[in-house]
Amino acid sequence: MERLTFSDAGPADWPYLLCLWWRNVRATHGFVAEDYLRAIGAALPGVYLPAMERVRLAWLELASAGDAGDECVPRTAQGPLPAGTVAVPRPSQGRLPAGFLGSVEQRVEMLFVEPGLRGRGIGTALLEDFGSRHPEILLDVNEQNTAARIFYARRGFEVVGRSPLDGAGQPYPLLHLRRVRAGGAGAGQTA
Repeated sequence: MERLTFSDAGPADWPYLLCLWWRNVRATHGFVAEDYLRAIGAALPGVYLPAMERVRLAWLELASAGDAGDECVPRTAQGPLPAGTVAVPRPSQGRLPAGFLGSVEQRVEMLFVEPGLRGRGIGTALLEDFGSRHPEILLDVNEQNTAARIFYARRGFEVVGRSPLDGAGQPYPLLHLRRVRAGGAGAGQTA
């Protein structure tokens, strides 16, 4: 039997999040150039994560700690992770980092789930945890990331805009999404 718990993440957790992020983008972002992924990965612990108002970490609590000794292996199906990627042991005491959500105000800036744990409701639980504090949620998703687009559509997000370039001016179009909880603030579209 497993259950999910949440905690606020801080700098001590960045190595876990970086490793999880790399495994996730390797599985979901094949459309992004390798050098661009490396640049984002290099900036994640020093720039992007510290810029978040809040980072929530989802932990999968396991009945037995049998899997907790596995390491964040510094390899992917496509080869080794970039230099500087920290390979750290997963926490013991029967829990594994399963996903994380970074946010600023009502905007979800990043949501990543451990690839081997997809389909267990972890991403949905992170969104609902966030949504319990924010009746309106805004986020951007890469237009080429079909699985993520489907995930968000199934959770009530609507496309309210599109940008031909990502936030760094790279040719990865973004869809701007919005979800308003019933009875939540705002009924119209955002700019």
